[in-house]
Amino acid sequence: MSTVEQAGIEVGTILYTSWGYDQTNVEFFEVIATTKAMVVLQKIGTNYSSTGDMTGTVTPNRTSRFEEPIRRKVSKCGTVRIDDCSSGWVWDGKPKRVSSYA
Repeated sequence: MSTVEQAGIEVGTILYTSWGYDQTNVEFFEVIATTKAMVVLQKIGTNYSSTGDMTGTVTPNRTSRFEEPIRRKVSKCGTVRIDDCSSGWVWDGKPKRVSSYA
């Protein structure tokens, strides 16, 4: 079984990142192609719901797409290194908490 299969990743899977210092940022990526060890990701938008002062939750918005697709390797533990600051995990279908700093 390939690394991608072991991670449960297939075309259409949504990955998310969560990062930040004084605030929590969440980004979503849709898998648009796969190989045995790699995925091609398209950054997608979010649907935001406020839950309080400078806090909220986000879910993916597949109709909003940004930037050029990127190709990344899937690790043996099933994560995908997006950049130097963040890794992506398979989204569990639940809204993710975000915060902002004024």
